[in-house]
Amino acid sequence: MKTKNKLTLVAAFATLFAISTTLFAQETNNDAKMEKKIAHRIEKMTKKLNLTGEQVTQVKAIFEESKPQMKADWQKMKAAPKDQREAIRADLKKDKDAVKGKLLAVLNPDQRAKAEKFFDRHRENGEHKGKE
Repeated sequence: MKTKNKLTLVAAFATLFAISTTLFAQETNNDAKMEKKIAHRIEKMTKKLNLTGEQVTQVKAIFEESKPQMKADWQKMKAAPKDQREAIRADLKKDKDAVKGKLLAVLNPDQRAKAEKFFDRHRENGEHKGKE
């Protein structure tokens, strides 16, 4: 093999390696962000709703169980053309509502009432900012 071909091949492998490393780092960073966000939500719920140890365990399990679907939804949203995002956004809302329903089922009636108020305020603030 000629030197020029070898250099081209090495350059191609180096480029592929750099791209794959960057993508892996971004994926790892996104996973870390998601973990941090979940931990923050659990901490906030624990304080605001005075969750018991058993409830905290159940809430953690619900978030862990929902994580793959939420991650898939967000990846679909990012990859979709703008004209298809509304349908994906509707699917994402359904998945969020399912998680919300599971979380509310863990709570006692007093906690549930407090959580509903919090969810309503959160939704209003998100809609005000153009988010859902």
